[in-house]
Amino acid sequence: MFEYEKLAKSYGIKVDIGKGLQIISIPTESNARVDIGFTSGERNIIEKYFPCFQKYKIYRNLSVYGDCAKPLSQVLADDYIFCSNLCVIFDYAYSALWSGREFTIRINALSQGYPQEDGTGGGTFVCESKEFGGPPERH
Repeated sequence: MFEYEKLAKSYGIKVDIGKGLQIISIPTESNARVDIGFTSGERNIIEKYFPCFQKYKIYRNLSVYGDCAKPLSQVLADDYIFCSNLCVIFDYAYSALWSGREFTIRINALSQGYPQEDGTGGGTFVCESKEFGGPPERH
Protein backbone atom coordinates (compact mmCIF):
# COMPACT_ATOMS: atom_id res chain seq x y z
CA MET A 1 0.00 0.00 0.00
CA PHE A 2 1.35 3.40 -1.00
CA GLU A 3 1.62 6.13 1.64
CA TYR A 4 -0.87 8.23 -0.22
CA GLU A 5 -3.40 5.38 -0.02
CA LYS A 6 -3.04 5.41 3.76
CA LEU A 7 -3.44 9.19 3.84
CA ALA A 8 -6.46 8.99 1.54
CA LYS A 9 -8.06 6.34 3.74
CA SER A 10 -7.68 8.61 6.77
CA TYR A 11 -9.94 11.12 4.94
CA GLY A 12 -12.47 8.48 3.91
CA ILE A 13 -11.19 8.38 0.34
CA LYS A 14 -11.07 4.98 -1.35
CA VAL A 15 -8.21 4.24 -3.74
CA ASP A 16 -8.50 1.21 -6.04
CA ILE A 17 -5.34 0.37 -7.95
CA GLY A 18 -5.34 -2.05 -10.86
CA LYS A 19 -2.99 -2.63 -13.73
CA GLY A 20 -2.40 0.83 -15.13
CA LEU A 21 -5.59 2.30 -13.63
CA GLN A 22 -6.37 4.04 -10.37
CA ILE A 23 -9.91 4.91 -9.34
CA ILE A 24 -10.27 7.33 -6.45
CA SER A 25 -13.73 7.53 -4.86
CA ILE A 26 -14.57 10.40 -2.55
CA PRO A 27 -17.87 10.34 -0.69
CA THR A 28 -19.60 13.72 -0.67
CA GLU A 29 -21.91 15.18 1.94
CA SER A 30 -24.21 16.45 -0.78
CA ASN A 31 -27.71 15.16 -1.48
CA ALA A 32 -27.78 17.01 -4.79
CA ARG A 33 -29.00 14.97 -7.74
CA VAL A 34 -26.10 15.51 -10.07
CA ASP A 35 -24.52 13.38 -12.75
CA ILE A 36 -21.82 15.43 -14.39
CA GLY A 37 -18.29 15.00 -15.61
CA PHE A 38 -15.36 17.33 -15.85
CA THR A 39 -12.77 17.58 -18.57
CA SER A 40 -9.55 19.49 -19.03
CA GLY A 41 -8.58 21.10 -22.31
CA GLU A 42 -5.43 19.02 -22.49
CA ARG A 43 -7.32 15.78 -21.99
CA ASN A 44 -10.58 16.50 -23.73
CA ILE A 45 -11.55 12.96 -24.71
CA ILE A 46 -15.23 13.85 -24.45
CA GLU A 47 -15.12 16.24 -27.39
CA LYS A 48 -12.96 13.89 -29.42
CA TYR A 49 -15.07 10.74 -29.01
CA PHE A 50 -18.49 12.13 -28.03
CA PRO A 51 -19.00 15.38 -29.95
CA CYS A 52 -22.74 15.28 -29.21
CA PHE A 53 -22.14 16.10 -25.52
CA GLN A 54 -22.52 19.78 -24.75
CA LYS A 55 -19.81 21.08 -22.45
CA TYR A 56 -19.65 24.34 -20.55
CA LYS A 57 -16.46 26.13 -19.60
CA ILE A 58 -16.08 26.74 -15.87
CA TYR A 59 -12.45 27.85 -15.51
CA ARG A 60 -9.47 28.36 -17.83
CA ASN A 61 -9.21 24.97 -19.54
CA LEU A 62 -11.84 23.18 -17.42
CA SER A 63 -15.31 22.27 -18.65
CA VAL A 64 -18.32 20.43 -17.26
CA TYR A 65 -20.71 18.17 -19.17
CA GLY A 66 -23.76 16.07 -18.38
CA ASP A 67 -27.50 16.33 -17.72
CA CYS A 68 -27.42 19.25 -15.30
CA ALA A 69 -24.15 20.80 -16.48
CA LYS A 70 -25.62 24.01 -17.87
CA PRO A 71 -27.25 25.28 -14.65
CA LEU A 72 -24.31 24.12 -12.54
CA SER A 73 -21.64 25.57 -14.79
CA GLN A 74 -22.06 29.16 -13.55
CA VAL A 75 -22.24 28.11 -9.90
CA LEU A 76 -19.08 26.05 -10.27
CA ALA A 77 -17.35 28.76 -12.31
CA ASP A 78 -17.89 31.17 -9.40
CA ASP A 79 -16.26 28.74 -6.95
CA TYR A 80 -12.55 29.53 -7.30
CA ILE A 81 -11.50 26.95 -4.69
CA PHE A 82 -13.41 24.15 -6.42
CA CYS A 83 -11.91 25.07 -9.80
CA SER A 84 -8.36 25.41 -8.51
CA ASN A 85 -8.62 22.02 -6.76
CA LEU A 86 -9.93 20.52 -9.98
CA CYS A 87 -6.93 21.96 -11.86
CA VAL A 88 -4.58 20.10 -9.52
CA ILE A 89 -6.59 16.89 -9.95
CA PHE A 90 -6.23 17.15 -13.73
CA ASP A 91 -2.45 17.26 -13.32
CA TYR A 92 -2.95 13.50 -12.77
CA ALA A 93 -6.43 12.51 -13.92
CA TYR A 94 -7.98 11.92 -17.29
CA SER A 95 -11.51 11.80 -15.87
CA ALA A 96 -13.42 13.31 -12.96
CA LEU A 97 -17.10 12.61 -12.33
CA TRP A 98 -19.60 13.77 -9.73
CA SER A 99 -22.57 11.48 -9.40
CA GLY A 100 -24.83 11.99 -6.41
CA ARG A 101 -22.96 11.27 -3.23
CA GLU A 102 -19.62 10.38 -4.82
CA PHE A 103 -16.87 12.20 -6.66
CA THR A 104 -14.75 9.82 -8.76
CA ILE A 105 -11.33 10.46 -10.25
CA ARG A 106 -9.70 8.15 -12.79
CA ILE A 107 -5.98 8.04 -13.45
CA ASN A 108 -4.30 5.74 -15.95
CA ALA A 109 -0.87 4.99 -17.37
CA LEU A 110 -1.42 7.59 -20.11
CA SER A 111 -1.90 10.36 -17.54
CA GLN A 112 1.02 12.61 -16.64
CA GLY A 113 1.89 10.36 -13.73
CA TYR A 114 0.50 8.65 -10.69
CA PRO A 115 0.04 10.59 -7.43
CA GLN A 116 2.48 8.39 -5.52
CA GLU A 117 5.22 9.31 -8.03
CA ASP A 118 5.20 13.06 -7.44
CA GLY A 119 7.56 14.87 -5.08
CA THR A 120 5.01 14.74 -2.26
CA GLY A 121 4.30 11.03 -2.53
CA GLY A 122 0.70 11.83 -3.42
CA GLY A 123 0.14 14.21 -0.49
CA THR A 124 -0.80 17.14 -2.73
CA PHE A 125 -3.26 14.98 -4.65
CA VAL A 126 -4.98 13.76 -1.48
CA CYS A 127 -5.14 17.25 0.05
CA GLU A 128 -6.83 18.62 -3.06
CA SER A 129 -9.06 15.55 -3.50
CA LYS A 130 -10.44 15.62 0.03
CA GLU A 131 -11.96 19.04 -0.68
CA PHE A 132 -14.50 17.43 -3.04
CA GLY A 133 -16.02 15.63 -0.07
CA GLY A 134 -16.86 18.86 1.74
CA PRO A 135 -20.23 19.98 3.08
CA PRO A 136 -23.13 20.57 0.68
CA GLU A 137 -22.86 24.35 0.70
CA ARG A 138 -19.45 23.97 -0.92
CA HIS A 139 -21.00 22.24 -3.95
